[in-house]
Amino acid sequence: MALIVEEEDNRFRMCWQEYSIGWLPDTISNRKAILVFLRLLQVFQNGKSKPLFTFRELSVLFGGNSRQAASGHVERFRKCGSDFLSFLTRKRKVDAQVVETGSGSSNSGSAF
Repeated sequence: MALIVEEEDNRFRMCWQEYSIGWLPDTISNRKAILVFLRLLQVFQNGKSKPLFTFRELSVLFGGNSRQAASGHVERFRKCGSDFLSFLTRKRKVDAQVVETGSGSSNSGSAF
């Protein structure tokens, strides 16, 4: 199923088939929350449920086609007890060596 990100004036929404979510401010927290929410949507077929969207389909939220990023967000959500507030406000563990050297100030890696 084609999942499309529409962006306009620092806002975004997700569209698929004849459905869409409402426009939201385009923030990393909102994209993470929507990714998890969309992964939680399920379709029932032959008495079984399965996610409506694959991780690869959801990866469009972060500009890629790698399922690992989407999968990682859902895994962190589950580690937070499947609680959206805990997931979105969790603190990252910081490597003590990075703090000591101050080398954590460059953003060479992805923030999400």
